[in-house]
Amino acid sequence: MAHGHAGSGSPHTTRTASGTRRTKGRGRPRRSFSSGGSTTFNLGVPDDETIASRLEARLADAGLPRPPGVYNFGRGAYFSVQTYNYDLSRHVYQRSFGRHEYGRYGYPRMAEYVQQHDRPDFIWCADIQDGTEPLYVDQVHYAPALSARLARCIADAALARKLLG
Repeated sequence: MAHGHAGSGSPHTTRTASGTRRTKGRGRPRRSFSSGGSTTFNLGVPDDETIASRLEARLADAGLPRPPGVYNFGRGAYFSVQTYNYDLSRHVYQRSFGRHEYGRYGYPRMAEYVQQHDRPDFIWCADIQDGTEPLYVDQVHYAPALSARLARCIADAALARKLLG
């Protein structure tokens, strides 16, 4: 394993030989994969506080007969438009989200879609930014508190809908 991968932003970041980010409990028989850009990778957040690590821990605590190991395939330098209901007053950069600002257009469309379509296989977590704590470590990357909320939202919805068996 390599520590402090270039561009990781943290000495607490560990990548395996295959390039995935380390999460705890990797030897589990069932597997779940998270993929995406640097927000999935959780740039600037220690390994045990990433969305993938928190999701794996929450599912392990849920009493599933075979809780999955969650693999983090997040990569830096990928761009996607984050579509969520954000509140700039709780953001490190209160001026704007830069190029991620386009999320302000995607969020209302996705919120309307979710409201009009019953999709048990689709988990909507875009409205979890309540409270006043800082939720970002920089302009676009999630702080441990937001990572924990996302993991809780995903795990609780997946469990309630029996998506994990």
